Amino acid sequence: MGDLETALAVFKAALLTAPAAAPGLDATSAPSVAPAAAPPADAAGEPESQSATARSLRVDVGRIEEIVKITGELIVAKNALDHLVRSMDDPKTLAQLQPLNGRFNRLTEQLLSAVLATRVLPLHRVFQRFPRLVREMAAQLQKPIRLVTEGDTTEADKVIVEALFEPILHVLRNAIDHGVESAAARKAAGKPETAIITLRGRRDGDQVMIEIEDDGAGIDLAAVRDTAIRRGLITPDAALLLPDAEILELIFLPGFSTASVLTDISGRGVGMDAVRAGVERLGGRVALRSVAAKGTSVSFVLPFTIMMTRVLTLHAGGQVFGVPFDEVVETVQLPIERVVPVGSAEAIVLHDRTIPLIRLASALELPETQNPVPHINAAVVRSGGELGALQVDGFGGQLDIILKPMEGLLAGMHGIAGSSLLGDGRVLIVLEVQDLLR
Repeated sequence: MGDLETALAVFKAALLTAPAAAPGLDATSAPSVAPAAAPPADAAGEPESQSATARSLRVDVGRIEEIVKITGELIVAKNALDHLVRSMDDPKTLAQLQPLNGRFNRLTEQLLSAVLATRVLPLHRVFQRFPRLVREMAAQLQKPIRLVTEGDTTEADKVIVEALFEPILHVLRNAIDHGVESAAARKAAGKPETAIITLRGRRDGDQVMIEIEDDGAGIDLAAVRDTAIRRGLITPDAALLLPDAEILELIFLPGFSTASVLTDISGRGVGMDAVRAGVERLGGRVALRSVAAKGTSVSFVLPFTIMMTRVLTLHAGGQVFGVPFDEVVETVQLPIERVVPVGSAEAIVLHDRTIPLIRLASALELPETQNPVPHINAAVVRSGGELGALQVDGFGGQLDIILKPMEGLLAGMHGIAGSSLLGDGRVLIVLEVQDLLR
């Protein structure tokens, strides 16, 4: 990434001419479902049949992609107009432009909402695959289990819905095999012999929440701690100091398992680290809660769409960068004395916790600010269960963008998720936080 400025110039020219990508749409799947052929109807039923037909229409995916491309260009134009209005000094011209800019923003948001609606599917499309699988796994292990689904009419981006099957399936396997007790054990504990696993979906603002909850035995934190010590993942002294929430995080380490016997249900060499990685590839995060003798809940927090991304802009090394807003924990300004050396690296102490410090300009091989300052600006970010602080020259603001994947010479570049254009014409590079933390 040493020649980043040259790469930015190359990419900026490409970005202005290349069509916006529409990830996830393929030529074999149309976003709407054609109506089934209606049976012969009498005169009374004919208007209803005609109305149903009129509400459904097959649309070529290429046309949808064209709308997506135009919408992406329109959002870039909207950001440019916002920038011009904010920087204008003439009060008379500004008074004329402000209402037009407001109307343009409203129309753009309405168009974006309409475009997003063409890319959504109900969660029922993936939820409906699990009842039979749960029955088969429960019968194999001779455990009476009932799967309850809720919120399957909740909608999400087509790409997200179609990618949820594997992560949900793995969590269900773990719940059936390791979480739910045998009928005899449940009866002895005063529980109903039939266990309940709930698969729930709901919309929360710009996010979609998926929750897999069981009423089993919960996670044995002592067993998790002992396994981590036995495998050398943590020292005995450090393990004693870990709070329960951080002990649960150990479950997401690659290859971690407390099972003494592998089974055909969940002993397939794939752990919760794969679940977390799969969800994070969709721009989401995984949360885990467990109560002894009460059960375990695994939650996926996902964006409603992968087409639109909200970022926080940061300034470092004379450039502007973006990080996904959902991965930003907080922004802080600290006295320079709060930076402490840790071996050959640096860290900050925040809320009684030591957090690794990454000097963003240095990490990207850009020139660092040489002027001594009495404080540092840092964005505390979280990805894959890891915390880190990105030291920057300053903060920008929140910005909604359509993220364009890197192409050509810049494709697959480590630490970069994609890019967009700012209102003033500069290229915004969106960073891959997980790569930076690693």
